[in-house]
Amino acid sequence: MSVSRRGPLPGGRDAAYDVVVVGAGVVGCAIARALARHRLRVALVDAADDVGEGSSKANTAILHTGFDAVPGTLEAGLVRAGHRLLTAYAAETGIPVEPVGA
Repeated sequence: MSVSRRGPLPGGRDAAYDVVVVGAGVVGCAIARALARHRLRVALVDAADDVGEGSSKANTAILHTGFDAVPGTLEAGLVRAGHRLLTAYAAETGIPVEPVGA
């Protein structure tokens, strides 16, 4: 039986999931969100009472800009890719992003 500290999980006793993501921090939530776009039954579980309750709760919302990344390196490429992904995600979900520079 699928249960939490507060009782059964949605779906009842015979609930089955294709994927269980353990950890409801920033990364776990992002993974669960991406998987939920597919025809999968996804469960997101965490030891805390709410998502982002651990270290994610202290997120300052400051994005690392890669200001010291050497051009042409893997780090520089990942920073560019991350910027593109974040920009698209923010636009899709209506999250305002204020580019202030670094």
